[in-house]
Amino acid sequence: MIPERTFFVGHVAAIFFQNPSNFYKVLLVKVTENNTDYKDSEIVVTGSFGEIQEEEKYRFFGELVNHPKYGVQLKAESYQQEQPTSEQGLIAYLSGEKFPGIGKKTAEKIVDLLGEEAIDRMLEEPTLLDQIPGLNESKQKMILDTVRQNHGMDQVIVGLSRYGFGSQLSFAIYQAYKNEALSIIEENPYQLVEDIEGIGFKRADGIAEQLGIEASSPQRFRAAVLHQIFAQSLQTGNTFIHAQDLLEQTLRLLETSRPIEIAPDDLASTIIQLVEEGKIQQEETRLYENSLYFSEWGIASSIERLLSRKKEIVYPEKTISKTLRKIEKHLGITYGSSQEEAIKEAIRSPLFILTGGPGTGKTTVINGIVQLFAELNDLDLEPSKYSEETFPILLAAPTGRAAKRMNETTGLPSGTIHRLLGLNGREKAPSISPKELEGGLLIVDEMSMVDTWLANTLFKSIPTNMQVIFVGDKDQLPSVGPGQVLHDLLAIDAIPKQELTEIYRQGDGSSIIPLAHAIKNGQLPADFTQNQKDRSFFACDAYKIEPLIAQIVKRAKDKGYTPQDIQVLAPMYRGAAGIDALNKMMQEIFNPNDGTKKEVTQ
Repeated sequence: MIPERTFFVGHVAAIFFQNPSNFYKVLLVKVTENNTDYKDSEIVVTGSFGEIQEEEKYRFFGELVNHPKYGVQLKAESYQQEQPTSEQGLIAYLSGEKFPGIGKKTAEKIVDLLGEEAIDRMLEEPTLLDQIPGLNESKQKMILDTVRQNHGMDQVIVGLSRYGFGSQLSFAIYQAYKNEALSIIEENPYQLVEDIEGIGFKRADGIAEQLGIEASSPQRFRAAVLHQIFAQSLQTGNTFIHAQDLLEQTLRLLETSRPIEIAPDDLASTIIQLVEEGKIQQEETRLYENSLYFSEWGIASSIERLLSRKKEIVYPEKTISKTLRKIEKHLGITYGSSQEEAIKEAIRSPLFILTGGPGTGKTTVINGIVQLFAELNDLDLEPSKYSEETFPILLAAPTGRAAKRMNETTGLPSGTIHRLLGLNGREKAPSISPKELEGGLLIVDEMSMVDTWLANTLFKSIPTNMQVIFVGDKDQLPSVGPGQVLHDLLAIDAIPKQELTEIYRQGDGSSIIPLAHAIKNGQLPADFTQNQKDRSFFACDAYKIEPLIAQIVKRAKDKGYTPQDIQVLAPMYRGAAGIDALNKMMQEIFNPNDGTKKEVTQ
């Protein structure tokens, strides 16, 4: 015998909390019925809900949990609105406040025609309301809209919960498909792979198997190919994959998701069909996910456009040199020869790339370019005289931290690239139209961190006659997202560029930056093992590293350093000296469990 599901029925007295970015809510419910030994007249209910209405009656299914702070709650897995089922109840409902202009007589006519299943019938066949005398088109629409609002979203959320979707994904699915969500999923669950970020092939394939879709289904093959070509770009950082590799990887994906052998020729035919339909792009044996392919073409065309600007940039050499001397005097510095050369080349170029390792003075050069541009164009750089949209020099970086550093260096407004473009979150679709930038000069720092999607979106927003300067370290790791944009830009001969190599040491005789440059060049300085005032070397094997670092951390703690003052870097997670072992050691030093703390373990 199947045990009855735990349920509570009651009116929603209050909505304590709701997250506007998903369906999660915390409700206070006045209990009228339940099938447990719970005796209180009210209970807190948490879970994913649609348009919950206060004072309305609902039936919630789930499990009772004991919250350590708030006591017994119902964690709802699904729910349904307690619709009026008697004819009198339906008449009272349809003539209530939610349906303005619908009096008791009209409600009676609806119930007389449609019976006790009135709500379900009108949702299934809206034209039935045409048969109600005196019910004009606008009132019919109002009734249907209200019923759909109250019941349509709820039905979708309940249905999605049956497939195991939590609040965040349920919200994304509903936003994409609205009330058609369940029918779309039941017709082709693999559509989720293409449309909903965060849903991979195996998740959709599990739903498809529940729905009885065959392992050899063409729609299954299509979804697997589209998933794999996108997933490999995120995993490897490459913007394309060779056809044979895609075939082999997709076969593995299909056969590990369901243990059924797949014919390679059938899958190959699917890949060919997707190319013919334009769902993926092909160049020779290289296959591209669409957004990456068109982003690369977009970047290329934007570079060509910027380099061929019609507005000539002309500053006399004598004027530039004289102005630089004035800037040096004002800032109390003297530019090195390579720094001065970089500033002069940048100020004359429609598009320029400045590179250099740590300590080579990139930020000094950025400030010099900003000051020189302002002087040569008679610009007053007092931020209060401009709005954020009209400032003549734009400074941006991929991260807030890098943008803040630019602001501290120049004293001018700066922000992230996303904020500059008016974007929310990570934008990857090449069809996105960011706002066009305004101003005379754009400087983007930390360009090595910019991936192909963001680079294309940025390039599209740059007007043809805006000067652009990209700054970065060519030896930094490539971006997290696909592509190696800075590396590829440096390979274009038509783009003027300069690398700073002279080291301007930090602080008083710092040894860190020279050491970093030496190691980058494949050299190990003779004094590598000798302790310096800003670095120490300890020779030990892997099993001695954790106790050694523990000793250093304990001493730092005894001297008053906090966890925020200490940073430990390790190249891998596993092993005696890996990140996992070191994190556990650090926790025992700074946040040990004395038996009174609750812990979450994975």
